[in-house]
Amino acid sequence: MLKKNTINPAIRDVWVVARIIWLTLGFNLGLFLYTYSAFLFEKFMPLGSSKALQLTILLSIVMDIFVIVIEVPTGAIADYLGRKKIIILSFILLALTNFLRAWLPFVLAIQNIFILAVLASIIYTLSFTFYNGCCVAWMVDSIRERNIPEGHAPLLSRSWGYMFLAQIVGAIIGLLLYLNNYIFYAFSLGFMSALLCALFCVVFMKETKSISFHEGKIDLKHSYAELISIIKTGVGLVLKVPALLYLLLAYSIFKFASDLISYLAPVALQANLGTKTLNYYWFLVVFLGLLMAFLGSKLMEKINAKDGGVRKTSNARLWVYYVLVNLLIGLFVIGLGLKSLNSKLPLVLFMTTIVTCRFGYGFLSPAYNTLINAYIPPENSKQRATILSLGSMIVSILAIFLTLPSSGPDGKATTVGWILPGSLLVFMTVGIHILMRRYQRKIGEIPSAVVAPVVQEG
Repeated sequence: MLKKNTINPAIRDVWVVARIIWLTLGFNLGLFLYTYSAFLFEKFMPLGSSKALQLTILLSIVMDIFVIVIEVPTGAIADYLGRKKIIILSFILLALTNFLRAWLPFVLAIQNIFILAVLASIIYTLSFTFYNGCCVAWMVDSIRERNIPEGHAPLLSRSWGYMFLAQIVGAIIGLLLYLNNYIFYAFSLGFMSALLCALFCVVFMKETKSISFHEGKIDLKHSYAELISIIKTGVGLVLKVPALLYLLLAYSIFKFASDLISYLAPVALQANLGTKTLNYYWFLVVFLGLLMAFLGSKLMEKINAKDGGVRKTSNARLWVYYVLVNLLIGLFVIGLGLKSLNSKLPLVLFMTTIVTCRFGYGFLSPAYNTLINAYIPPENSKQRATILSLGSMIVSILAIFLTLPSSGPDGKATTVGWILPGSLLVFMTVGIHILMRRYQRKIGEIPSAVVAPVVQEG
């Protein structure tokens, strides 16, 4: 039996590559996730706070529109051509995104800043959609084909932990560079790290052998037909297996709320406190949040720990943990919004809410990936990346319709708008939980209630 927290030697090569991929992803997220929106907001401020907020949000909406159009097709492309090729392509596109963003600090005209930012956003969206679902699909199927008894759950949880550690490093560098007006160097580091990761994958990454991917020349007509077939099969499976649909909806609602809050939190702090005060509080929020995200992923790793080589937490119990964390986040977000209605930004509650959301992100992301991959039948591994891509498409649909009404009237009162996503998260989680428990009971994951026989006396 393996020692606790060791990697099964049969999948050590998978873990070596996966670790580099997740570390690179985390480093890049850390560099920009906590500064890029504030940087854009600052560049647009000559137009006024309200207009600057609108343009900053509009760039996010542009990405969401593009995600809706290409998310599922890019997942199908990964399922058709192979996950290795697409992961390499995604990091090349990420490098190109950072190359374009590196020019933003030197552009003076607001119109040109916006155009360049839109172009960078489109390329970043391509990178994101090619990567999203593809890496997890590669990990899960590479592990499954080797018949590892503990399955994919422990490695996925550990991957998120490494990503958050890299985010901490990236955030330290990104914040220091941004606050000292050297954000150009942050973009340069993002460019180099993404390019090096792509080269590493070219040399060391091995494609999943148990799935037949397309090789050789590409016939457009045949390839189009294959992609349509993959998408139809993937969507059909989601509609056929209710647990997949419930998980996609539950995680998408949380992810929309989490992304919105992460994107607008620096705007809220900058608008309420100014850049100088922002330094201290934003450092505190970012690092407490990342620490809690790391602890959330470690808690998930502990829950997914092996007992005799097999994951010891059932899907039904893991789902209960998932629901409880979702509800906790939703209630904190609603409370912050209500508290902000008739007063200045409640700083302590604001920081507590952000930190709670980050803990939830660290816990819920590996929990979601563990659960949804457990419900995808082995015979549908060919459609795995496509199915996982559906979640991001739903997030983007929510973002297009709800981002503006969830953003508040201006930068100072943006937290008031968060009442909407917080309420949606609470009410939808409760409704989906009822449906999921009914389905789990139907397939035997939860024992049905047994009525005790009546014993007649005499």
